[in-house]
Amino acid sequence: MDADGVFVRVSARERQRIGQLERSLDDMAAEVERLQGELVGLPASPPVAEVTPSAAPNVDPKLVHGLRVLVVDDQPVNRTLAEAMLRDLGCEVVIPANGEEAVAKVQATAPDLVLMDCHMPGMSGIEAARAIRKAGQRQPIVTVSADVSAENRAQVPASGMQRVLGKPFLSRDHVQAMAAALGRTSPTPIVVSAPTPANGPAASPVTSGEPAATGGDGLPVFDSATVLHLVGGKRELVVRLVHLFLEQIDTSVAAITAALQAGDAAAQERAAHGLKGSAAVIGAQGLRELAARIEREGRDGRCRPDDEAALRRITAATVEAMRAYLAG
Repeated sequence: MDADGVFVRVSARERQRIGQLERSLDDMAAEVERLQGELVGLPASPPVAEVTPSAAPNVDPKLVHGLRVLVVDDQPVNRTLAEAMLRDLGCEVVIPANGEEAVAKVQATAPDLVLMDCHMPGMSGIEAARAIRKAGQRQPIVTVSADVSAENRAQVPASGMQRVLGKPFLSRDHVQAMAAALGRTSPTPIVVSAPTPANGPAASPVTSGEPAATGGDGLPVFDSATVLHLVGGKRELVVRLVHLFLEQIDTSVAAITAALQAGDAAAQERAAHGLKGSAAVIGAQGLRELAARIEREGRDGRCRPDDEAALRRITAATVEAMRAYLAG
């Protein structure tokens, strides 16, 4: 209906164009919110740089001591590791159940900083960050994600987030990312690749005294040396993380298998992404590589039936190696 009250016929092509314009306006609104956040004192978001943990400069943990940090992640292994690292740094940790609760928790608990996973069921991290900004909250938000693709990083500034921290990460990477987001150190944001022990490659037996069990492709099915290094040598934390991983692995594999059998590429991508992040944290390199491949295939709209057999094989080998570690 036009301004004079006369009904006007709109073609399908015109409706599509209107929808595109509305989405463009939404993106512009998100960018305005980001810029407004910078005007009230938040640090700007420079281009994301990639560094490895070994290249990350030493930073003083006192920079983040006493901070109240909201950790948003749907994977129990990732969430537990982040909480343990943050508490060791002297931070108070608040953990919501999902993206929706995170938006409410930010307003209720007034955290100094938010660590936000991007890919979560229900409200995603990107959507949660936008909702937090729309509610007028201006705390720095650091996105913590196993997805460090250019596409994912491009969404970060427009959603109101300042930094990208990849998975897995070391405690010092946590400190550097948080301190940078708060303007307490170098403003260069970081994207972290898999951690490398100081004495050699990720699978170095020097760290733990135990060689990593490997699968048929030569990749470790469970590299206890890497995960022990990741948690600062705390075997009790490794044991806790392994138990959590074993509790969720059947559910993760079942979700991927169901998506493969149904030919649901979108569900395949989501389920494989979650498993990839947890496997990276726990040192299950073979499973992480396979999950990453299945995720990419899902993103490309491809469902390969032979992936199911490979997934079951590598999962069985990983579980066996982890149970042997717990029994040792």
